[in-house]
Amino acid sequence: ALGVDRIIHVRFDDNLRCTDAESFVTSVLPALGVKALFAGADFAFGRGRGGDIDTINTIGAGIGISATAVTLLADPNSAVITSSRVRAALQDGEPERAAEMLGHDWTVTGTVKMGDQRGRTIGFPTANIPLGNLLHPAFGVYAVQIFEAEPDQPFRLLGNGVANIGVRPTVEDRGVLCEAHLFDQQVDLYGRRLAIGLKSFIRPERKFTGIDELTAQIAKDARAARELLPPIKETA
Repeated sequence: ALGVDRIIHVRFDDNLRCTDAESFVTSVLPALGVKALFAGADFAFGRGRGGDIDTINTIGAGIGISATAVTLLADPNSAVITSSRVRAALQDGEPERAAEMLGHDWTVTGTVKMGDQRGRTIGFPTANIPLGNLLHPAFGVYAVQIFEAEPDQPFRLLGNGVANIGVRPTVEDRGVLCEAHLFDQQVDLYGRRLAIGLKSFIRPERKFTGIDELTAQIAKDARAARELLPPIKETA
């Protein structure tokens, strides 16, 4: 969707960490077939951050490699937007602030796994997506929008919902899950790839005394999410 044909993951091991800037330009970049490199204006590389854009252009001139500095994006307060700031916003339970920097909602994307189906027994069936080693935003309940996210296809909005991200302390701890409930639809989502867009943080995750208390709180959370989310316009 972004026009990228190939992504090459270079492992940042001790050998790469100890590589000086000149060797990076003369050895690493040619091995990857790089001819033109684009990076942020504050880009630095090599042992001790010894190289920058000018280093690449100076050393690379003789081997056909050039570098271009890309202007850094800033927010309305002129603060540079960085991945660290986005992560901090999410971990502070502020998905709106993260969305302002990203230009879109941050999403949990993955294939829906079969759970214990406990949600069905209390009137709130959920689509469960394990987060694994993905970034963990603040644990708790969110107002969300749920999209179908099949590979090589644009996201297709399924509807509004409410989701819990965390370890489900009331019932069990089976790793970090995103459990999303889709409002007003009875749809089989098992095995489908979804994107759960975080819109607003409702409350932190907490442990309840039992299923009855949990069920009452989920109903309250669902009402709060409905109030926070814009209605979905029906399409012909």
